Amino acid sequence: MNNETNLSSDVENKPKVSKKQQACVNRYVAANYDRINVTFKKGEKDFLRMAADKANKSVNAYIVDAVHEAMVRDGFPVVDNNEENNPT
Repeated sequence: MNNETNLSSDVENKPKVSKKQQACVNRYVAANYDRINVTFKKGEKDFLRMAADKANKSVNAYIVDAVHEAMVRDGFPVVDNNEENNPT
């Protein structure tokens, strides 16, 4: 089984969310989170997904944790690294 098959089956297995539920989540995210668009070179996304899966994390949590680790290492404060509060 290749990665493309794994990714499509993950999408098919996700529960359906109503438009009202999604709108509520979007409002919550807009009020409580900053969004940053991160760009990777072609082909890196699949490796990122595999690394996140191996760490039993979402891709978002994997990236956030990596950034927080770098911030702590470089002497910057981290506001909150509590994955329970992460809507993704």
